[in-house]
Amino acid sequence: MAETQADRNILWAKMVARSWEDSDYRSRLLDDPRAALVEAGLDVAPEVKVTISACEPDELHLVLPPKPAISEMELDDEALVAAVGGGTCSTGCSACGSSSPPTMFGGF
Repeated sequence: MAETQADRNILWAKMVARSWEDSDYRSRLLDDPRAALVEAGLDVAPEVKVTISACEPDELHLVLPPKPAISEMELDDEALVAAVGGGTCSTGCSACGSSSPPTMFGGF
């Protein structure tokens, strides 16, 4: 099992790369994401809803995160970026894993 966030990120990057080369694997990720993640070694709690979507080069996918449990908390800019998943993943685009050069919001 992938134990750390870094391990999970590396595993996810490998899964994305495999999906680019193997259309059957890509279909499996989209059709039954929980099973595909568990088979790859990512532990997914049964109560967690898993959704994987594919994006095209001319699309922008953003995820609106849940409200933090702490009701009165002020974050500095760095903590805010970390809280909402800012930055890029190892495959490029933080929104969809595109192989294009990493830019925030794909130039939007």
